[in-house]
Amino acid sequence: MRNTLKKLSIYPPIMMLSMYSAVLSYLIPQIKEMFSMTYAQVSVISTMQSVGGLLAQVVCFGVFSALNKSRIILFSLIGAAVCLVLIGFNRVVFIMYALFLIRAFFGLSANSLSNAMVVDIFPKRTEFFVGLYHALAAGAAIVGPYLALALGNDFTLSFAASGA
Repeated sequence: MRNTLKKLSIYPPIMMLSMYSAVLSYLIPQIKEMFSMTYAQVSVISTMQSVGGLLAQVVCFGVFSALNKSRIILFSLIGAAVCLVLIGFNRVVFIMYALFLIRAFFGLSANSLSNAMVVDIFPKRTEFFVGLYHALAAGAAIVGPYLALALGNDFTLSFAASGA
């Protein structure tokens, strides 16, 4: 039982990353208003996340996959959480862009390596546990906007809570 719980411990952190994604989309109007941005400028957030995700994929499968996945996942989750908290308290557009890029790098590194780890730790029922992984992440994303709503749609609190 203890071994199964240890194996399943990979799921909650990824659920939190998924929750953040939904919080972000819900708070786009507040970000636009707070930073006096155009829609084109707001769309750079998505571009930064794509760049960070692409870099993560290259590094994960070129370097990280040969190293200790558990430690890299933990480091990546901590890095993503720190970025989320910093995003919440930041008021400079270009720093926000950089933080979204770095957060995406950490978050996608954790996600990619977690997927690989699920395959490693559940070799007999891989399809079920990878499916469970993605189902839980999707469920957490549904909860994200309600987190923002519960926090009064507050940009700072929502990002800080997502990172906590």
